[in-house]
Amino acid sequence: MRGWTILTVTFLIGVAGGAAAARFLPSLAAVYMPVGLGAHTHVADVVITKKEREQDRLLLRVQAAERPLLVTFTKRVAEIDLLVEPGDVVTTALPDNQTFVEDPPIERVRRPSGSVPAATPSERGNN
Repeated sequence: MRGWTILTVTFLIGVAGGAAAARFLPSLAAVYMPVGLGAHTHVADVVITKKEREQDRLLLRVQAAERPLLVTFTKRVAEIDLLVEPGDVVTTALPDNQTFVEDPPIERVRRPSGSVPAATPSERGNN
């Protein structure tokens, strides 16, 4: 009889622990999880309104359809700085209900229509 009691109590503690983890852990662990793995993310097109480069990070102020955001990149800063400019439309995965986003994945960058980057001297050729 004692074995069944221990087994039942252990089972009930496991169920309660699982229910508590399902309720509270996603909000606590979301800070440490990559953006793509979060349950509360959506893919959105955002417009870059301002870009500021610091030594080890890139700050982008972007306008999503429903709210403004501040996006901070600390990985591949030089590449992203060369890739995006103010006015570009960027498709990215954004977490719901956050104003400050760190290192979201960039899926696509589009220039505004009518905006063509100028050719560099090496692209023009020396004819």
